[in-house]
This record gives sequence, C-alpha cells and structure tokens, in this order.
Amino acid sequence: MSLQEFTNNSTKAQEPPRVHSRSVAPDLLEALFNFTERLQRAESLTDVYEATLDTILSALRCPRASILLFDSSEKMRFVASRGLSEEYCRAVDGHSPWKPSTRDPQPVYFDDVAYADLGHDLKRAIEAEGIRSLAFFPLTESGRLVGKFMVYYDKPHAFTESEIDVAFTIARQLGFSVERTRAAHAVARLAAIVESSDDSIISKDLNGIITTWNSGAERIFGYKADEVIGKPVTILIPPGRRDEEPDILGRIRRGEKVDHYETVRQRKDGSFVDISLTVSPVRDASGKIIGASKISRDISERKRAEARSRDNERQLKELLSAIPAAIYTTDAAGKITYYNEAAVEMAGRTPAIGTDDWCVTWKLFWPDGTPMRHDECPMAVALKEERPIRNAEAIAERPDGTRVPFIPYPTPLRDADGNVVGAINMLVDISERKQAESHARVLLAELNHRVKNNMQMIQSLLDAGAKHVRAPEAQKVLDEASRRIAAMAAAQRILYGTANATQFNAAEFLAAVCKTAQETFPKNIKVVCEEASGELSNDAAMPLALILNELLTNAAKHGARGQENPVIHVGLVQQDNGFLIYVEDAGPGFDFESVRKESSGLRLVEGLARQLRGRFDVSNNPTRCTVRFS
Repeated sequence: MSLQEFTNNSTKAQEPPRVHSRSVAPDLLEALFNFTERLQRAESLTDVYEATLDTILSALRCPRASILLFDSSEKMRFVASRGLSEEYCRAVDGHSPWKPSTRDPQPVYFDDVAYADLGHDLKRAIEAEGIRSLAFFPLTESGRLVGKFMVYYDKPHAFTESEIDVAFTIARQLGFSVERTRAAHAVARLAAIVESSDDSIISKDLNGIITTWNSGAERIFGYKADEVIGKPVTILIPPGRRDEEPDILGRIRRGEKVDHYETVRQRKDGSFVDISLTVSPVRDASGKIIGASKISRDISERKRAEARSRDNERQLKELLSAIPAAIYTTDAAGKITYYNEAAVEMAGRTPAIGTDDWCVTWKLFWPDGTPMRHDECPMAVALKEERPIRNAEAIAERPDGTRVPFIPYPTPLRDADGNVVGAINMLVDISERKQAESHARVLLAELNHRVKNNMQMIQSLLDAGAKHVRAPEAQKVLDEASRRIAAMAAAQRILYGTANATQFNAAEFLAAVCKTAQETFPKNIKVVCEEASGELSNDAAMPLALILNELLTNAAKHGARGQENPVIHVGLVQQDNGFLIYVEDAGPGFDFESVRKESSGLRLVEGLARQLRGRFDVSNNPTRCTVRFS
C-alpha cells in the first residue's frame, strides 16, 4: 500500500496515545519571529528554504526535515532537505498524501513507524533511513496546494497540539514566501524582458495617459521616460491620425485586443515612423479593465523593403513588356501569374491570371501536328521535373485557327532555400525561320534535281563515247570516268536526300556507293558492306565516293583474279577521333609501289586521302586497302 493510498481516509495512525498541549514556549515564539524576519530579507528561494529548515529543526526539535513542491507534472519533488541520504530521497521522491486538487488538506503524522500500516517498499525505505516518526504538513497559497514540508525523528515522537500549531504557522509562512518569491522573480524577469525589448512597450490608463515607458520606446520615439509619463499618448500620433486613439480606447474598454495594427506615429524630432501596433486590456485583481498595454514594433525597414520590392517588380514588368518575345510566368502549381503584350499577340487571346494552366496559348500541337495536352507541354515538364527545358519545339493554335511554330524556354524559379516557387517561359516565334527553311528546301530540291540531271547527261555522253571509240586506251579512260561520275551521283543522292544540311550518315552513304559499283561489276563478284557508323561532314562525301570507286574497281580487277565467286568486303567506321574506310578481298595482293606507277586510280586515292587529311595504306594476305582520316 502506498503512502497516498494509506492516507486517503486517515490523517493519523500510531500507538501509543499522545499528550496534547496548546502552550507555546517563549523560545518557540522567538524562533518564529526570527523566521519571519529572515523570510522578509530573503532574495531567493534558496534563502527561503534555508530559513525554513533552520526554523523547523529549531522549533520542532527534530534532527531532519525536508521541503517538497509540485513540479510541472504535478509530482512532489524534493527542493531542500537536511539530514536525509540521497538514496532515501530517490526512493520516496514523488510520494504525496494529497492530490494536487485536494482542498483544505490536513497534516498526516506517524508517532511510530513500527505501528504504521504503510506500503512494504515505502516502509522499508523509511526504516532503512533510521526514521521512527514523521509528519507531513501541507503548503498552501490562496487555497491552492503547492507542496509540503516534512519532519523526521529517530525515535517515536508524540506530536503535541503546540507543535502542530507551530508547524501550521511555518507552513503558512513558507507557502506565502515561496509564492511571493516566485512572483517577484517572475515580475523581475518580465521587467527585464520589457526593458531589454527592442520594441516599444508602454502602458496607459483608460484616459490615454502614459503610465510606463521602456527603453525600446525611447529608442523608437526619441522621448525619455520622464518626458512622457503622465502625458497623453496622442503626443505620438500625427495630426491626421488623431481619430485612431478614441477608437482604440473604445475597443479596450470593451475588452477587445487590437492586434498587429499597422499605422504611422511621430517621433520627438517630428519625423514619422511606420509601426505595427498591438494593444491589450490591463485588468486588476478583480478582473476590471484599468488600462492598456501597447507594443509598438518599428516596421520602417520592412516598409522600405516592400517598397523596393514593388519598385523592382514594376521595373521587371516594364522590362519584360519591352521584350518583343512572348514571356509569361506561373506559380509552382502552373497557374499563370503574369504575361506581357507579346504573349497576348502570339496566343491571339488574353490569358486568365490564376486560372489558365501551364501555357498562355489556346491549343498546342507537337511539331508533327498531333495534339499536345497543356499538362505535357514544356512548361509543365519544367515545373514537374524542376529543370529548364531546352531544344524543344511546339505549335500554338490561336482561336482564329492560325498556327504559330515556336521554341519555348521554360525555366523554374527558386526561393532562397532552393524550393521551386514558379517558372518563367519565353516563346520565340520561328514562323519566319520555318518559312526560310521551307524555301531553302525548295531551292535545294531544285538544285539537286538539276545536278542529278547533269550527272546523268554526262554519264550518258561518256557511255555513248565509249561505245563509239575504237582505241582501247580511250575506251578505258571513258569507262573509268563513267564509273567515277556514277559514284559521285550516288553520293549526291545521299547528300540531298537527308534533312541535315551539313552532315550525312555513313551507313546510308556506303550502301549507295557500293550498290552503284556493284551494278558495273560482273555478276559473279559480290560486294558486302560489313559495317558503317557515324555522321560525316558533307565536305567528305565526294572524295570518299571517288576513293571507294577506285578501291572497289581495283579489288574487282585484281582481287577477283583466279576466283570463281570473289567477295569484296567494305567498311566505313568511326574510330577514336577519326574514321576508317577499308576495302578487302581474298586476292593474291600486289606490290603497291610498282602498281602505283602504272595505276592512275591509286594515285587518285592518294591525292584524295591527302585532301581528307588522311593516310592511304595497303596490306596483303588478305589484300586490304585502308584510308584513315579525321
């Protein structure tokens, strides 16, 4: 059974009977008098506790005593003691014979612990400490239980009425002193907070007369305390705002609070200051409103910052409005927050701020003409993935049905902590560029057609000439020229058949030139394109076509010798910082230097390789001709 359970229905349990006496000895009266004087001089709770313990030990003639107070969790905790071990204090800490809500608590005492019906653990802790008699005396203040003090005897002790009266006197004095000291400390802390505050904290009565004035008020308004206390608070109010004070006082009298009211006040030097004002009613002990406290915070810097921000925002809007490209912004959710006139002109409509999502345009399409949802447009992607979007194209359709191709530049906007708070987008109209590209494609197609026709005409003339000449040498020259023109024509078809105006695909190029060469060879000779990769500059197309033609012709002429179904292997691959083109056959090979003197084709390959800033090599077994170029 715990001490609290034991004392729920009883305040006394002991044997044998005790003697009662209400007489108070002179030395007890002197002890109480000295106690009262020490409490009046006490500057801290420690002083209060020491004076109390001294008086308890002296007046009640006990060897040990302690003081316990309720903590924030409503548990009785030791705050001071005499003659008790740490083990004992830990064992019984938190025990109380009363609940915090107990009204009119009565003392509990045990003349002899040996006869007390206490809980096993509690009784064992008390006996282990050598305590034979103890008593609990409640500490109250304004009818509220705040704690207790305890007295301990090493032998059985019968508590007399006189001792109980003295204990009650000590308890009343201690309870009052604890609360008074706490209140004094709280007031001192509050006064220190008020005095050290950067804000102006003043008080006034219900007539608007200033009664207190802190250093913050002096700093903000320039008046010292003795210059304003006793004067009306209207000395701080500019003439044009004097009607604010009656309204504020009226609200205070009704018990209302004026919270964060932004206004202007006047300093001693006549200058004005922006402030945020909070005014609260002040009540007396009975709850009657007797005045008001006013906290004034200088918000001049904030107001200046807001003005600078508005000015910067205005300048930014003017700048964006002057840019001829369509520009708009959104919040983090994609709602339109701003747009310039160029955006209205491009969209063919006026966007709805706070309603339109992601884009200012009416309808969107992908470059191939298929519809694009607004929530999958580049601006939406930029916000969802929190990254800028570049190299994208789209088509906007106006309400009148006209379409505008454009390039968007959506970029997320972040705050100081790196969080995305919105985005800005610029839409560049590329209608003129698209028209120019279309015109260029028409011209390029016309040029391609004319070049192709001219090459076909040249090749036809060469073929016809070869058929009519009788001299073998002349026929050979015309045949070689015809093949070279055919190779160049194959390269030309690749160049003008691609959408890229500056580069061509190696695989497509190799297949076209090899196919053209294959058509001029005997049917038993097979040309195999083994591998091809990379993109090459258009400048390399014609030299490579001629190189391939000469090497393929050479392989078909010499490599096929003695073979029933010769195969020629060809490749054009990207290696390191350059390219490698090769032609390989299973023929017996040849001596490069001796053949070179007789073959104009190989000399042509050498010259073309130099033109490509490359190197021409020949190896045998198998025969492999290579050109490496950058």
